[in-house]
Amino acid sequence: MNRQDKLESMVDGGDRYSLVNYLSRNISNGGRSGRMNWPQLFASLVKNESDMSLTFYDPITEDKLRKIKEVTGIEISGELLELLSQTDGIKENRFGDYWIYGSEQIIECHERCLVYFEESDFDLKSRLLFADNGCGDYFGYMVKNAKIISSQIGYFEPISPDEFTIVSPDLHTWATKWHSGTLFIYGEEETVSRGDGY
Repeated sequence: MNRQDKLESMVDGGDRYSLVNYLSRNISNGGRSGRMNWPQLFASLVKNESDMSLTFYDPITEDKLRKIKEVTGIEISGELLELLSQTDGIKENRFGDYWIYGSEQIIECHERCLVYFEESDFDLKSRLLFADNGCGDYFGYMVKNAKIISSQIGYFEPISPDEFTIVSPDLHTWATKWHSGTLFIYGEEETVSRGDGY
């Protein structure tokens, strides 16, 4: 089976987890081997859902990256930078919510949380938040010295800011599990998905 046949088989068969890992290992973009094609990945997750469509945007600009760093004090890097360099956010059109924040939403989220924590000792510069669950909690990265320190993604509840539950080893695993409802937050007995809170 060639690469194209294997890819189509996984998409048609609904094997999303294998598809994500296959794409991460095999997609080449712009001559750079192994670079994830993020719009293609997210589109594949909703391919067979007639009531679901996604909006992708122009790549993030250097000015917008500078603005994020200026407002949040954090430098975007890793998988999130790669995604934003292909589409500045991903919007889910059924409910009109952002599956992945674009630059404007990252800034708005940070500013909203600053107000929430203005009388707290919590340092928001220790988190970079890029998505929410529709109920006031967020997903994001751990940050130290203004830089993302790991590809791991955590679950962030403003009511308990010092707790940061790691829910995924990386962004592409998070995307497929978040969409399929297999993202464990507090162990296997409790999961969250895109349907929760919307």
